[in-house]
Amino acid sequence: MTGKSPRRVPVRRCTGCMNGFPKDLLFRIAKSGGKAVYDEKCLIQSRGAYVCRNPRCIAKAIKTGRAGRSIGADASEVLAYLSVLAGGENK
Repeated sequence: MTGKSPRRVPVRRCTGCMNGFPKDLLFRIAKSGGKAVYDEKCLIQSRGAYVCRNPRCIAKAIKTGRAGRSIGADASEVLAYLSVLAGGENK
């Protein structure tokens, strides 16, 4: 066997459905300045939470509060914004 092996794809767990997905298919929420923010380019060096682009998963993440608990900040406003983004993408 010659050549390089394929690169490993980072997998993250959705805080809504708790399933694992490739990192680039999920929204990332991070804590910045004590508040939860949408980290579109994954550049904020802080603890983060991931959620599917599925509106039902986002609703479940809001209901259970898992995303906010995992980063230590209230994430409901950010998740509501992401819900709008996800709804716009499905049209």
